[in-house]
Amino acid sequence: MPKVTIKRDNETIEISDLSFDQVKELAGLNGHAPSTGAPWRPLKIKRLSASGEPDYKGFYQVLKERGQKFFAVLRQHPQGISGEALAEKLGFSEPVQIGGLTGAGLARWAKQFNVALDKLYEKERRKLDTGEWQTTYKPGSEISRLQ
Repeated sequence: MPKVTIKRDNETIEISDLSFDQVKELAGLNGHAPSTGAPWRPLKIKRLSASGEPDYKGFYQVLKERGQKFFAVLRQHPQGISGEALAEKLGFSEPVQIGGLTGAGLARWAKQFNVALDKLYEKERRKLDTGEWQTTYKPGSEISRLQ
């Protein structure tokens, strides 16, 4: 199994017991540019309005395909979808990878566009009778404003 080693100043963090696909996913969600051969260029982000109003259209447009698909799947499941089913629909091998998408992928842009993610989706965790935890994702009250 591959491992990831992160060295920063005098600190070393090692993550092991990951599949190769999980390492690729982790690297992709943490700012590493894909090796497509094309030069990396930063996205042009427009400034927020002085009023501080959320810019849902701008937010949605800067999202990568998987971020847009996340919201599309939630729209298709108004009653909610389990983390396992959502992960499968998004092409993830593990449900915990959704956290990388919502945290690093969506939250970063939401802040730039003054968008409150808790109005776009809800995450519920509940303990089952078996003792296991189940996570359910539901569309939020403002999800219809994404285009």
